[in-house]
Formats: sequence, structure tokens, C-alpha cells
Amino acid sequence: MSVDLTQLQAVLDKALQEVQKVIIGQTQVVNLALVTIITGQHALIEGVPGVGKTLLVRTLAGVLGSSFARIQFTPDLMPADITGTHIYRMETNEFTLVKGPVFTSFLLADEINRAPAKTQSALLQAMQERVVTIDRKNYRLPETFSVFATQNPVEFEGTYPLPEAQKDRFMLKIMMTDPTREE
Repeated sequence: MSVDLTQLQAVLDKALQEVQKVIIGQTQVVNLALVTIITGQHALIEGVPGVGKTLLVRTLAGVLGSSFARIQFTPDLMPADITGTHIYRMETNEFTLVKGPVFTSFLLADEINRAPAKTQSALLQAMQERVVTIDRKNYRLPETFSVFATQNPVEFEGTYPLPEAQKDRFMLKIMMTDPTREE
């Protein structure tokens, strides 16, 4: 496959320009997020509440014309809440798949370390293989599937450390800081 680097650079420049209309400053953060997307990988975004982590991922999805979903990780979140499940439909007398939010291009796993390891691990197969198994059947995710996860400091009450197997799925850790006074 041949890649025209000039054309790629033009697309990246335009994407950066559009995202920066919404996200003030944070040029390095936006660049790292674009690297994550181009390489088809996943990133962990850290920063205090209110710096625009969710807005960044939502804006990237909009600028690139891709689907976006957000999962708020909580202690009571179950793996099926992420992947989806089969629901029995009385009117048709059969089970139908109700896909979970993981079936998207850009998934924001917000405060991923607030959920127990079993629920966190529901993303492992999706992140590694771009496949979700529901009731022993595999479902493909979009080729453009990328997870951007935020996490709270482990010292915060109600947080769980991310297992090494999950940390390994993230190519980058992106640090978002408060904008400067000039920005």
C-alpha cells in the first residue's frame, strides 16, 4: 500500500486546525492523539477534571467523521454493559444482539480505573484483536477502533490499579494540563 506523505500531512494539519478551534492550546496532546489514531492504537489520557479529555476525543471523532461512544466506568459496571448482550424478544420469539458502546470507532473509557479488574478486562480482547465475543460468537469491531481511556490517580478512593495486561494495550500515556494564561 502506497502512502502519499504530503497528502497525509495535509489531512493531519487540517485535523489539528479543526480540533484547535475547540481545544485551546494542547497542541502536543492533539498531536499525540492523532498519532494514536493513525497507528490504530490506544491511549491513556491523564489530567485533572475539567481540562477537556472527553471534549478532545469527541471533537476528534467529529472532525474525522467517525462514531464516538463514552463509557463511564463505575464500581457496578458489568462486562456486558461494555460489550453488549443478547436480549429475548417475545414478539419474534428469538434472541437479538444489543451491541454495547464498544462497537464504535472512538471509545472513551472514562475513569477506567474506577471499575473492578473483571470489567476493565472486558476491553482487552477488543483492544488487542478488534473483536468482541458475546455468548461464544465473535463480532468484528471497526478497523478504526481506538480506545482513549482516562484514569484517576490510584490514591483516590474507589479506584483500582490497571492490570499490567491492560496497561500494555495502551501505546501512549497523554498528559493533559491546564491551559496557560496566554492560551
